[in-house]
Amino acid sequence: LGSSEANAREIRECTVPHGKALLVQIYGGGCSYGEGLKTDQELKDCVDIGLDTVEFTAKVDGVEVMSSKNRGNLPEPYQCELTYMPDNLYNVPAGPSKAMVGGYFLYAEPLSEGDHKIEFKETFSKSNLGRQSSSKVATEMATDRISNVIYDITVQ
Repeated sequence: LGSSEANAREIRECTVPHGKALLVQIYGGGCSYGEGLKTDQELKDCVDIGLDTVEFTAKVDGVEVMSSKNRGNLPEPYQCELTYMPDNLYNVPAGPSKAMVGGYFLYAEPLSEGDHKIEFKETFSKSNLGRQSSSKVATEMATDRISNVIYDITVQ
């Protein structure tokens, strides 16, 4: 992972109604049978990839509110159904598929009216995989990732 990739910021602008809480995924994901996984254990292994080794920080208005240094308790992944649209990003068949979702999420209480910033950075290297996956398919799906995201939020 090159340093230029690590410094590339993705800026997302959004307006939210006053009084609404926010939920932002910091690291994690969803895995489904549509991606070639065949058992519930493979789904769980896929979702678990990197959760114990990813490095991340998250800030709200410049104040760090969570990081990988103090991970806390990670909720168990939950089962759900994902519905894929035709010609989707994941190249899986269109339609519903049994899935599992999990990861680290930032929950922000409703923010005051005005401008706010939620920032997070996360780095995951497949070479640092912590949990040993019993699913070869799930482990092969892991990819190195760097995210540097800023949400410019206007609360009205």
